[in-house]
Amino acid sequence: MKRSISIGILSFLIFAVIPLAHAYVISRPVPKFEDEIILHDAAPDATRKVHDAILVAATKYKWAVVSDNGNVLRLRLAVRRHMVEIDVRILGSAVSVGYVDSINMGYAENGVDTAAGADHCNYLPSMCGEKVLGAVIHPNYGKWVRNLLIAARTAAN
Repeated sequence: MKRSISIGILSFLIFAVIPLAHAYVISRPVPKFEDEIILHDAAPDATRKVHDAILVAATKYKWAVVSDNGNVLRLRLAVRRHMVEIDVRILGSAVSVGYVDSINMGYAENGVDTAAGADHCNYLPSMCGEKVLGAVIHPNYGKWVRNLLIAARTAAN
């Protein structure tokens, strides 16, 4: 009797709970990257240097240049089954990064921060989470953009 109960519990975990853990995307508020300093020197050609540094960083992290209008670069990153598209606005020696589009990143205009609170929020979102007034997205979005900006700072200085 004890063995059949143990097998039943194990079967439930394998077929019901574990797939939920893998299928659910953890969402976080979309991070804002505004007036991020790339070049610490206020050189007359700062815009060109920052532009070139962004291109070097994009190449390093495999961001594709979708369009280049001088002061605005549209970049796209594809990682496995995910895609993110951003606009990088060059403001002299600083940049602002804006979200444009994504695929398979759990983006929602007004979502729930599923990582808020206890660990079980990641697996059973109906049990917790904080309502977010803004957009939410997978946390890797912030990591990928942050890595791009760090590499651009390195390339510029």
